[in-house]
Amino acid sequence: MYCKQVPSVRLLALRIPVCQVTTQPHRLESRARLNQTSIIRLKILFLAPIFSLPTASPIPFNTSPNYQASAFHRICVPESASLPLSFGTYNSLPSRLHLSILRLLSEICSMDVLPTYQQATTRPDWLQLAAPYIAFTDYPSLCRVSRRFWSVFAPQLWRDPCAASKRLGWSTDGDTRQWWANFMSRTLLQLTPKTRLLIQVLDVRGAAGPREFAMYSELTANAFTLALQLLPNVTALVLDDQESLDIRFLGRSPQQTVPLGRALRVLSLDNVNHGVLKVLQSPETLPELLYLEVSGSSWPRHDRLIELQLPKLRILKLRRCGLRSDKPLYLNVFDGRLWSLDVSDNQLSDLSAARFLSQLNFTRRLRTPQHASTEGLVERWTEFDRHTSILEVHGSSDVFLPGARYLVDAPAFTALANSQELPAVRSDGSVPVRQDTLDGVLRLLSRNDGIAATDHLPGSIGLTHLHLSGNQFSAAGIESLLRRSNGQIEHFDCDSMCLFPPSGHFRVDEESGRDLHPTYTGKLGIHESIRMYGFSGLSHLFRPVWCSNLRSLRIHHSFVTNIPTVSIPGLGDIDRKYFAEKHIFPGLDWAYSLAFLPDMNPRLQSLTLTCVPRQSFGPLVHKLTFFLRLLGLQEQALSIMNKAEASRPGRSVRFVSGLRYLTLEMESMENKPMEMSSPLELDAEELMTSGETPFSFFNESAEQSPPPKEPRSYYIPVWTYIIPKAPLRNNRVFQVEEIGHDVAANYSPGAPPGYPPRDLSKEKWIRYRESTKKRLVAVWAGNTWSRSPVIQKYRCLVLEYGVYEGLGPTTIHHTRAGAPVGCFIFQQTWLYAALPQTLEVPPTIQTPEYEDVAAELRRRHVSTYEEFERIRKESPHRPCFYWGGTFKIIHAKPNHVS
Repeated sequence: MYCKQVPSVRLLALRIPVCQVTTQPHRLESRARLNQTSIIRLKILFLAPIFSLPTASPIPFNTSPNYQASAFHRICVPESASLPLSFGTYNSLPSRLHLSILRLLSEICSMDVLPTYQQATTRPDWLQLAAPYIAFTDYPSLCRVSRRFWSVFAPQLWRDPCAASKRLGWSTDGDTRQWWANFMSRTLLQLTPKTRLLIQVLDVRGAAGPREFAMYSELTANAFTLALQLLPNVTALVLDDQESLDIRFLGRSPQQTVPLGRALRVLSLDNVNHGVLKVLQSPETLPELLYLEVSGSSWPRHDRLIELQLPKLRILKLRRCGLRSDKPLYLNVFDGRLWSLDVSDNQLSDLSAARFLSQLNFTRRLRTPQHASTEGLVERWTEFDRHTSILEVHGSSDVFLPGARYLVDAPAFTALANSQELPAVRSDGSVPVRQDTLDGVLRLLSRNDGIAATDHLPGSIGLTHLHLSGNQFSAAGIESLLRRSNGQIEHFDCDSMCLFPPSGHFRVDEESGRDLHPTYTGKLGIHESIRMYGFSGLSHLFRPVWCSNLRSLRIHHSFVTNIPTVSIPGLGDIDRKYFAEKHIFPGLDWAYSLAFLPDMNPRLQSLTLTCVPRQSFGPLVHKLTFFLRLLGLQEQALSIMNKAEASRPGRSVRFVSGLRYLTLEMESMENKPMEMSSPLELDAEELMTSGETPFSFFNESAEQSPPPKEPRSYYIPVWTYIIPKAPLRNNRVFQVEEIGHDVAANYSPGAPPGYPPRDLSKEKWIRYRESTKKRLVAVWAGNTWSRSPVIQKYRCLVLEYGVYEGLGPTTIHHTRAGAPVGCFIFQQTWLYAALPQTLEVPPTIQTPEYEDVAAELRRRHVSTYEEFERIRKESPHRPCFYWGGTFKIIHAKPNHVS
């Protein structure tokens, strides 16, 4: 019997003395009444002095005279067992041990909360350390070995009894309702008081259904009241989808003077409405609560502040609560105590976000000039406008090459030795982002330091996790929000946003948080029947200089592909994708040629791209393949740098992990794929006259019907010229005149040093003032010599039509397209110039052959790096990629992972 044949065997590299345990299998078996399979699976290897291993050739496992003193001590080792050849020689053992040690050290270094002095100085129990490496199915048998074993493995079994039952194979997701009915009516009453103290989680997800309480009388408020009375250590209560349940049983009652929710730290009430607000406002009912989900519940609509008695709340989820932009929700918990907020699937817009999120605390500033040479520097043009900020390029910050940008940040120190205030520094980039989901929080609480792990990190205050999916935000609103966050956001989630801001969009002062003015004049507007969603031209906001702590992102796929999601009435699903890739994408790719690249933010660890079309006509698959190839290059560069540092003497530097998780969320299939040649509309008159010749009793034929009309093309306006309304016109005072470059130099900050000289006398400039309270600034209006269609259309819109929308500094996207560096530009007008004004829809669209995106990406994936190198040498133009990270393709409906 060899170690390799036992799947539950693990090698623990620990510098601890040999454990004095019995090596006689018959005593262990007689004591615990275990079968031989359980004895064989309990094979734990321990190391004594890890640096005193012999270096001889392979020897039998128990023939070395110094084996028990210097090598391994094993439980239940048969006398005839010897070291299998697959373990190699003892010369190879140190390398394996070093890898184990490095793994353990990396886990310690990745801890978000440092251990206490007692934890650091106390020698750990070997059984506690071995427990995570033993198969969970062996836990019931191990609980019968001794009281010591029971004290280690029983809490793992009984912490969440429903989840443990599924892991052991005793129940499935299909019989969750029956399992909970049996548990609440019989099993709970049969447990001993000592076992009841071990239960900490009551998770009844999956046990609810239509009118469930009429079917199972065990799942009622009285049943949960009795359960909480018998289980005093329950800290997590999950009652999702219990629509008929009144949760006021958690508070005080004549029969219950002490609230049953006094010890709860997690409370999930998804789709539960009865008694929610009363319980949350009752004092001393939920004093320890740190996770609250009240999604699907209704909230009062008034301007008064709602006082929730939740002093330790850290995570709040308000999905599907009907939050509206005209009636914001004011809660007292928006005072900096939260580090995670989920307001997905509501009706919030840019204006409501400015009012709603202004109550949150974003005072911590993490954008410092310490990494200016590799990441750039955010500077404010205070002499022109208080809210104007621009990314200044320094050193190699505009070239995304491997090197110093991969380094982990050095630890920060306070200036004074006796200072108790922690410095406001960003994360070093190596620690994974904390999970704010229900399952993630339950895992955090299962740790020994669970309370500290779910609290604010040292030196941090305010939001770090923000979920905004399913709302009515625009790309401009998301840009304003990210600028105001001061780099504090660690996880950002916004699956879709309007490409253009609505007419009521306001810019927000980054200093005071007040609304400044509308972003555009209203002379141009997207046609009311056209819907465009995307995030083109704003990838620079996710660089570390802006989003200093960002490590997890869920966003629209145009963030990488530059292809928007288009909704045009009268067109099928395939036709809309064809127009998006063939007619709209070329202009956007010309105006914003630099989409997000992995090395723009090497600190980003997880990326989810949403609304990915299932079919593509070429550009989408090409963009995704190119991005995956860049991920492979980033992975290879990090591997080379880590190996080079490991070979150097002394202490080596640490590097970030790079992007390791990529998920594509495919959009739902609305319509079946249409034929290659599909008529877009049918003429009713043609249908009436398209029959055969009418029957006649006379010899002469009946009067011939007129010939059918030939189908004609029609045009769909993308954006149109509109007249601004009177109130909006009165709020904006424009003073515009065309000026030369010599005059424009007095009203422009000028290009930063280090850029090649450029003859700006050939450029068009205008002197512009947004209002009487604003200064005059020089704005670039294009030129006449550029061949770029975007620049020519931009010049026409500014000089001939007077479209002055979205004043702001030029970004890297504008300069790559031909705009000067360090000047002002009308950003919204530039976006209009990137789009066609009208779309010609022929009566029959001859669409080329499209391809399945998921199948094509699987076909282009190469399993090994060696094979990828071979293909690249033999066929340089063959589209393929290799990347060793986690790559998932998720279908939105139904929820399926491939």
